[in-house]
Amino acid sequence: MFGVVDCYNHEVEFSKQSVGVSELLKNKAHRKHWSSQANVLTINAGTLAGVHPNFSSACCVNKSPFTNEVCFSEFPGFGESLARAGLSGLRFERKSEKPVILFLDGEKISFLELGNGFVKSLHDKGHNALKYFISKNFGGSVLTTSSGSNTVFGNVKEKSFTNSGGVGSVLRQAHGVVGVVLSQKNGLNYLDESLVSGLSDGFVFQENFLSDSSLLFNKKYDALPNRLFWNFKNKDLGLKLGIFDEFLVDKLFDEISVKGFDVELVSNLISGFLHAVHAGHVFREDFVSDFDVCFDFREFNSNPVFYSNEHYNFSRGVLSLLFDNLNLSRSQLFSYLKNNYGKESVNFFKLGSSVDLAKAISGFNGGAWNIDFTGKICALNSGKSINFGKEAVELSKIVNKFNGLNKVFGKVLEH
Repeated sequence: MFGVVDCYNHEVEFSKQSVGVSELLKNKAHRKHWSSQANVLTINAGTLAGVHPNFSSACCVNKSPFTNEVCFSEFPGFGESLARAGLSGLRFERKSEKPVILFLDGEKISFLELGNGFVKSLHDKGHNALKYFISKNFGGSVLTTSSGSNTVFGNVKEKSFTNSGGVGSVLRQAHGVVGVVLSQKNGLNYLDESLVSGLSDGFVFQENFLSDSSLLFNKKYDALPNRLFWNFKNKDLGLKLGIFDEFLVDKLFDEISVKGFDVELVSNLISGFLHAVHAGHVFREDFVSDFDVCFDFREFNSNPVFYSNEHYNFSRGVLSLLFDNLNLSRSQLFSYLKNNYGKESVNFFKLGSSVDLAKAISGFNGGAWNIDFTGKICALNSGKSINFGKEAVELSKIVNKFNGLNKVFGKVLEH
């Protein structure tokens, strides 16, 4: 179920999945200012959201205030939140006359208008104040704009991610939305009427909201997505493979950043490769020819440094594969865009790199990185087209079985 949000009338209709760039073309957003209502903003969950942790990101598509081109931003974990709320995605249209928070719990929908002065008082308190206020009073999964949404460099705050290239500015300035709250399994905790009636221009943000010592508000945000770091640093078997030390993770971050890739996206792909190898579906020789990589967990206890470095080498091989095959010619990618989405679609990507175009093509196909597209890229070098969707589903069964046994026996089973 896909929600189309009419921000002006405070209504939501449900329709088939929407493709973000197609909506931008339909509204001729390339001819208008980024803060225009024509800059519709689409948030799509991936095809496997909620099935497997490494495919739980949501992807936002909009015209970027910074580049004036189409921007694809990822929100780790938000895809799963959409799925739990019974949604496959959201599209924001038109603009609310006052700042508004949207609440979604399946087909249960409500809007809460806030005064401009109230929102400003929250933003003046810092980047996280609005998110903290909404989280404290509403619960659920929270997506909010920060004080940066008043600029072209606005950002969105969501759990553990910030670096989204103007998404918050578009939500705030083009659509008047300052927050989205999605239900979890237990549903939403709505504000009572007495507090709702007090949310006006004269309402002043209370200092006691800031005195809460919970990690929700006071934990420092990282500038980069951190799932890769925790995937490879946590000493767990199963979904999180404790294989990298901090130094090696930093080296990978640097290499990914230099290539201009999204760290979160690449970390998901690396995890996917590692999972497929551990499950015995593919072999490291298909992707890495120069490194002798050991995948025997028993080696970790006897020689953790060797084990860690060998997996680092494997991941570097995977990165090289991805970087090489995504560096396709611009003529190939432009031809694909024209044939599938019309000549005007090319206007959005005149200044973009071929890597950005490759991401855009996958984004056209549903708003998030297309898993089949990834498999085809891998096949260019290995000769094997990996169905990551199938692998994720099968592996989730294996992991769930393992975790269930682990709870029963209270320890990791011996080899």
